[in-house]
Amino acid sequence: MKKHCSIQALCGCLLAALALMPQAARAQTTLQPGDIAIIGVNRMSNTRVELALVTTVNISSGTTIYLSDYSYVSSGSFDPTVVSNSSAEGAVQWNLTAPLARGTVLMVTITAGSPSVVSGLPGNVATYGALGGWFASVMGAGGDNWLIYQGISHEFPTQFVYGFYNNTSTNFSAGVLSWANMLPNFSFSSALSALPSQLTNGSTAVSLSGLVANGGKHGDFSVYNGTQTGTREVLLSAISNHTNWLSMEPTNTGYRLTSASTGTTNNSLGNPFFGTSFTVGALAPTVSTTAAATIQSTSAVLGGNVSADGGASVSARGIVYSSTDATPTIGEPGVTAVPMGTGTGSFSQTVSSLVLGTTYHFAAYATNSVGTSYGSVSSFAAACNGGLEGGLATNLDQATINISGSGQFITTSSASACRTVALLTPNGASPVSGNVTGRVWVRNTVPYHAGRPFVPRSYELMPAANASTATARVTLNFTQADFDLYNSVPNGADLPMEPTDAAGNIANLRVFKFGGTSSDGSGMPGTYTQAGSLIIDPADNDIVWNASLSRWEVSFNTTGFSGFFIANNDLLLLPITLASFEGSSTPAGNLLTWQTSTEVNAKAIEVERSADGRAFVRIATIPAKGQPASYRYTDATAAGTQYYRLRLVDKDGTAAYSTVLQLSSSSGAATAGLQLYPNPVRQQVQLRTTLRQGTVVLFNAQGVPVWQQQWQQGQLINVPALPAGRYQLQLSSGSQRLQVPLIKL
Repeated sequence: MKKHCSIQALCGCLLAALALMPQAARAQTTLQPGDIAIIGVNRMSNTRVELALVTTVNISSGTTIYLSDYSYVSSGSFDPTVVSNSSAEGAVQWNLTAPLARGTVLMVTITAGSPSVVSGLPGNVATYGALGGWFASVMGAGGDNWLIYQGISHEFPTQFVYGFYNNTSTNFSAGVLSWANMLPNFSFSSALSALPSQLTNGSTAVSLSGLVANGGKHGDFSVYNGTQTGTREVLLSAISNHTNWLSMEPTNTGYRLTSASTGTTNNSLGNPFFGTSFTVGALAPTVSTTAAATIQSTSAVLGGNVSADGGASVSARGIVYSSTDATPTIGEPGVTAVPMGTGTGSFSQTVSSLVLGTTYHFAAYATNSVGTSYGSVSSFAAACNGGLEGGLATNLDQATINISGSGQFITTSSASACRTVALLTPNGASPVSGNVTGRVWVRNTVPYHAGRPFVPRSYELMPAANASTATARVTLNFTQADFDLYNSVPNGADLPMEPTDAAGNIANLRVFKFGGTSSDGSGMPGTYTQAGSLIIDPADNDIVWNASLSRWEVSFNTTGFSGFFIANNDLLLLPITLASFEGSSTPAGNLLTWQTSTEVNAKAIEVERSADGRAFVRIATIPAKGQPASYRYTDATAAGTQYYRLRLVDKDGTAAYSTVLQLSSSSGAATAGLQLYPNPVRQQVQLRTTLRQGTVVLFNAQGVPVWQQQWQQGQLINVPALPAGRYQLQLSSGSQRLQVPLIKL
């Protein structure tokens, strides 16, 4: 008899080991409950047991199956004590090397020995435990259980197929003709077992425990005596009904499976008890529908899985879909069928010609000689997929989506185009959810704010709820042309100049977050006035070139939503903080003056000059004073229009740059307080000045005003359709009047 023990700790360890087992090591579960049933159990002697099995489905070659009398406990595993007790329990591993047809009857004989010998199972067989213990100390003394299953090994089941139970005792909570209630703290014997949760007594398991016909005893000789013809379900119901079994206790007279045992004579039912097969009628296939994948504006990947052929070859399989029929089937009006081959297994295919924004209902189907089965109906809506299709959003594009817990693209959705705004993935302490609106501005000139240029493409992302505290990972998209335009103006350090970024300029990129929404709808940095502005430094490996969609993707985490702009970080690296930097054209030359508010570890201030605003050369080096101070420098050799900037050098050799001034020595008017970008200009021009608003007047070469408009900071000037040539642009605000040359192309 098996030792009694408490197994709470052991069960916990067993389950933990199962959970940690790598997935690659898990046996492939190819059988379902009821695919094989037990139809007879005989204890022929203390050294020999016979089992009769029947298959209810076709079973493929290569399938691994286990048979054992291990006690199963209610906590979800075999009792580890009995698994290790090879004198009382054991198992058979059976590897099929050829297919088995449904309805096949197998007479299995297990003879004790070292090792024990198993016959009657086609294929390769291995045994575990001293199988002689199954007969003398267990079955003959108190009854036993048999379980058919698949799993990682004989000790670790993952899928139970059938259960047989006959026990001598009736004093357990589960009662007569049932399985024991094996609680985790219960003490076990070799004759007891709980029913695995994957099996159901009466349909995929049978209990003969405590039958009155046996005087309340278990039967050493038990055979099924019901119908041998019917569908799988009909046969399983009959086999699992104890009233269809003959069960007797005597050792020398009983219902034998065969006449091969010593001291056994034929009985009136004849030997062998069964023929070689049952007649199992075919069923329609078993098919499930796979969730739609790779959903795009006009296509999606649809499919399913045929897990069982029902006993007859699957001659057709595929999916049916409809935008009007919520339960589509083949041949119905408005339903499209898409064939996807034959046989069992998974299948899928890209279904095209869908309509953007339309909801479709679809189901997988499979057909054999019995009929056609359908999987459950699933639905999806054709939608823009910003990760796979379409271009980037254009100027003033706007879209709203509902974020529901996973990464989602904000895309425009129109019949004509899908354009990507941004990708949002909720994360962090307060994941963004609900409606989020994305807006995009794409300018043909570089915008400026507080002396800093920004990439001309900017974004505004705004959740409807918790905008200031919501958290997410954001991915913004930019073209190489966006970066090229930024790199074309004086900016300090460039952003990537080509997709390969050979110069490593992604390290220069920063995301500037301006709180709230644009107050005037222009999307300019200065129009975001709410709290929450900061600078984000994305990880370099989060700035990537997407070659398939030809765009830069910049990803970063954010708390709170707002306007998002891209620039470099030069102004944050200044060893000297400039309070002002101004210039004027004087008879002695171009006069530059600047005031510092802090000088930390500063070594020198280098004055640089450029004739085109891009290629700068050093014209002077002025030692830093090490404290807030005023500086001035006159460029006596200047002629025509010149650009100036300050290179601020730290003692460790690092340097950063100031903003750029534009001065013209040919004009008596000061231009240091007003610069134009670009200049020459075709259509639009950006004004850089400390003035907040004013009147802009354009004079021709004869000094005659030809156009004027009101202006405020951040606003682009749309230059009218004037003849190409040289003009003077004048900005007046109160008593202040600034003037600068403008070249019209």
